[in-house]
Amino acid sequence: MVAVSRVGVEEQLYDYAKRLARYRSGRRAVWVRLSRLTKPYRQPSYQRAAREPFARLLRRYDGQLFTLPNQDFLCVLKGASASELERAVLAVEALVRDDPNLRAAEADGRDLPFLARFYDIAREYDSFFALAEAVAQGRDLAEIADEAAPSPEADRPSAPPAPSSPAEKAEAAETTETTHAVRTDVLAGVLRHLGRADVRPFLKREDVRLLGATGRRAVVMDRLGFDMKAVQEKLAPSEPLPPTALATHAIRRALAERLLDHDPQDLLPGGGRPVLLDFSLELLAERQGHHWLENLVQAAGETPLLLVLPVGEVLGDTRRLHDGAAAARRTGLKLAAGGLPCATAPLFRDQEQWPVAMLLFSAAATGSLSPAAAARLFEGLAPERMIWCADDGGRLNAPRAIRLTAPW
Repeated sequence: MVAVSRVGVEEQLYDYAKRLARYRSGRRAVWVRLSRLTKPYRQPSYQRAAREPFARLLRRYDGQLFTLPNQDFLCVLKGASASELERAVLAVEALVRDDPNLRAAEADGRDLPFLARFYDIAREYDSFFALAEAVAQGRDLAEIADEAAPSPEADRPSAPPAPSSPAEKAEAAETTETTHAVRTDVLAGVLRHLGRADVRPFLKREDVRLLGATGRRAVVMDRLGFDMKAVQEKLAPSEPLPPTALATHAIRRALAERLLDHDPQDLLPGGGRPVLLDFSLELLAERQGHHWLENLVQAAGETPLLLVLPVGEVLGDTRRLHDGAAAARRTGLKLAAGGLPCATAPLFRDQEQWPVAMLLFSAAATGSLSPAAAARLFEGLAPERMIWCADDGGRLNAPRAIRLTAPW
């Protein structure tokens, strides 16, 4: 991979774009617009994670990645398919899915164009070159017209007017900063409490039923998951927790650590059905976590076990994911991915790259999908790998497995 730093990126991108005028065939590009996200999702850790899916593509194809002055980046590849670029953007979308600006775009059905602009350079060279020229001229990239992705604030009648006077702007900034500080303090208090708490009040046991079935005999698996709603209600009833993936990850990691305080035999549901257990990828690499899982497998006997990892861990570092899957297999376990937005479905067609046996999709995220769009997203995925899960307060009263057969 050739990565270009911000120093001199304007001239380098411009020269590169001019040279491509003679070599357009087979080249595609994607402009990933992290600058449209709120500040917490533009931090360096998110920028590095967002570039990782494209770094993998650059190890397979000739190309170049430019980090732009406004924290966006542009990836140009020769030979990559449009679907490969789209899957890389979907991985970024899953990483930042809790960003308020992205959620607003999702509500309008334009989350993908909001986050990225794709170029088939053979057909759209002029548009691609116009972007490179704008960067070289130091223009504000937010002002570049993009018919495929209107500004997130455009035509929003319900949005409050932006502050105009210096006093209003200062007041708005102070309010935002105060809200962020309060939520950060709340999160710190929650994590301190979880560091010494009994995890059992924050575990939620659920029956996983066969899709379309209502009888008791239709229960095919048991789910033992972390109850984020209980964390909110018991530990922070008067203030909302930060709406960020990093905050959720920190809480889930703390809950997973507290699992290790208990005898696995006391936590298993019983009944002999396969068990889905929320866990943390990071703990798989630690001696204490590995030892606890060995005891879990011994306590479960012949009962199949799958560890459910949060979407951020699954998509964040594929090398660590593969190491975790190998460690799980040695212990007699398999991995599952939880909390998946439906848009990430195409990623998991390649089970060698994403070694997870089951996929737990959020049913709440399917409401705006047409049947045809849903069919395209899930094409190529084995139905027996898929489970629909309701978010807290969602429409389903229990997770639903698509088929009875599971990949044990």
